[in-house]
Amino acid sequence: MERQALEERKRTEQKRIENIKNERKSFIHQLITKSADLLFEQLSDYLITRDCMFTPTFIPDLNSWMDQLIKIINNEMFQSFDSRQLLLQEYSNSPNEVKSHVGQLVQFWWENEFDQEDENQLEEKIIQLTNTLHSFLNLSDCILKCNAHKMQNAMEFIFTLESKINSKSISKIEASLNSIKSGELSIDQFINHVMIPSSAIHPTLSLRFLTKLFQICAPKNSNLLIEYCSDQFPHIREWNVKNVIDSHFKDFDLYTNYLITLYYKLKKNKNQDSNRFLILAESLQELSISDENGIRLNQMIFESFESNGGFDLSIVESILKQHKQSNGLLYLYELMNRDDQIIEMLTSTRNLDLLTKYMNSHSQMEHWKSLIKCCNGSNGDLNIEHVICIMCKVLGTSDTLKMIHDVMEFELDSESNQNVNVSIYRKLLELSQNESEQCKLRHELLETYDSYMWSERDLNVGPQIRSLMNLYRNCNHNQDSEKQLIFDLIENLKICKLDDGHVKVDFEQEEPLPVFYEDYNVHWGLEVKCSVPCPVCKMNLDENVGGQDVIVFKCGHAYHQYCLSLDACAVCYRENLLNKK
Repeated sequence: MERQALEERKRTEQKRIENIKNERKSFIHQLITKSADLLFEQLSDYLITRDCMFTPTFIPDLNSWMDQLIKIINNEMFQSFDSRQLLLQEYSNSPNEVKSHVGQLVQFWWENEFDQEDENQLEEKIIQLTNTLHSFLNLSDCILKCNAHKMQNAMEFIFTLESKINSKSISKIEASLNSIKSGELSIDQFINHVMIPSSAIHPTLSLRFLTKLFQICAPKNSNLLIEYCSDQFPHIREWNVKNVIDSHFKDFDLYTNYLITLYYKLKKNKNQDSNRFLILAESLQELSISDENGIRLNQMIFESFESNGGFDLSIVESILKQHKQSNGLLYLYELMNRDDQIIEMLTSTRNLDLLTKYMNSHSQMEHWKSLIKCCNGSNGDLNIEHVICIMCKVLGTSDTLKMIHDVMEFELDSESNQNVNVSIYRKLLELSQNESEQCKLRHELLETYDSYMWSERDLNVGPQIRSLMNLYRNCNHNQDSEKQLIFDLIENLKICKLDDGHVKVDFEQEEPLPVFYEDYNVHWGLEVKCSVPCPVCKMNLDENVGGQDVIVFKCGHAYHQYCLSLDACAVCYRENLLNKK
C-alpha cells in the first residue's frame, strides 16, 4: 500500500511538473508568436510614420515584451526551470516568418537602445545585451552599428560571437592570407576574388581583417588598398582606416589619399550627401596639416564651395584658421568674393608685393576704401605712405592724386585719419613730371625702332649670317674681344670654325642651320613658319622641292620658288580675278 501511494504521489508530481512545463511552453509560444506578430504590425506602422502619435503604445509594449524575453533567457521568470532552453527550442522550431518577426523586433529594440542610454555607460550595456540576445540578433548589423558609434570593445566582443557563425568564411580568408605569404596568391587576386565576394555575404569580414590587409598591402599596393576601403564604405569607416594607419604606419599621405578617393566616390551618390560632407570636413582637416604645397587643399576648398549650400563654409573657414592656412583662407575668400577679408589678411601679413599684386587686379574705389580702412586700424603695420606707394604702382601718379581726393577726403573721418604729409604731395608731383618725360622718351624710342623695323633690307642674306657679319665688323678687333667672339660663335651656333686665325662659316657641318625664311623686300615684322604648306604643291615650306629657295610675299603667303612660275602671289592673284568677275 505504501509503495502504491508513493508511486501515485510520484505520478501526480510528474503530471504537475508536466502541466507547469506545458503552461510555460504555451506562454513562450504566445510570447514569440501572437505577441510578436501584433508588435511587428505596430513596428511596420511606426517605421512608416516615425511618429508615436499613430502608434502610442508600441514603444512601451515593445519594452515590456523585451523585458519578459530577457528574463526568460536569464532564467529569472520561472524558478527551478530552464526557461532559456525552452525558449530557444520553441524559437528554433518556429516557422521562418515567426523567426523573422522576432529577430526584427529584437534588432530594432537593440538598436533603439543606442539613443536611450548615457554614452559613458552605453558600450558596457550593449555588450551585456548582445551577450544575452545574440541568438536573435543579426551580428553583422550589430558590428556595423557599434562601428558607427566607434565602440571598439563592443565590436571585438561581437567578433568572438560571430566567429562561430562565419567560421568557414574566416578560415577561407586566413588560408588565403597564408597563400599570399607563400607567394601562391597575389594581392590583386586576394582582394578581387576573396575579400570582395566574402564581404558581399558577410560585410563585417572587411572590418575583421582590415589590419592584416594593411600589413600585407601597404605601402606597395596602397592604391589598390585605398580603392577597396573606399568601396567598402560605410562598412569600413574613415576612423577605422585612420586607427590602423596611426597604429602601424604613421603615413599621413595614405590616409589623406583615402579620404579624397572616398569623397569623390560618395559624390557620385546623392543619397550619401551627409557622409560626403563629413568626409569633406575630415579631408580639409588632414590637408590643412599635411598638404605643403596647398594644391589638394585648394581643390577640396573648391569642392566645399561647389556644394551649392549643402556644406557650411564657416566650417572650412574655422578649420583653415585653426591651422593658420593663410593661402587656403585667401583662396576661400576669393571664391566667396569677400574682398574686405582678403585685403585685411594681406594687410596683416605686411607683404606689400602680394598686396600690390592683388590691388592691381582689384583697383575699384571700394577696394581702396577697404585698404585705407585697414590701414587706419592696423596699429602701425601699414600707414598712409604705404597705401599711396601701392596706388602709384597700380594707378600711376595722376590717378593716385585723383584717388586721394575722391577717397581720402570723404571716407576717412578726422579722428582716425592719418594725416598725409605735404612732402608726399610734392613727391607725387615730381613723379608725375618724371612719368611725362618717360612717356615722351618711350614714344621717341618706339618711333625709331618702328622705322628701323619697317625699312627695306639691302641684301638677300639670311638674318643669322648677317647678324654674325655685323657683329664681327663692329667689334674692336683686339685680340681678347676677337677670341671671345669666336668662342661664342663656336659654342652657341655650332657652325663656325677657325681657319688660319679667321672665322669661317662651315656649311658642310653635320648639324643643320636653324631655318629662317625671309625675303629682303618684306619688313621684319612678318614671320612665316616652316610648317606652313605651299599653296601650290601642298608640301611644307621646309621640304626640298626643286631646291631650298622659298619666296615670301608681303601679303604673308609663301611658296617654294620651284612651284611659282610668276613673280606674284597666286592666291591673291586668283582672288583679284574672282572679284573682278
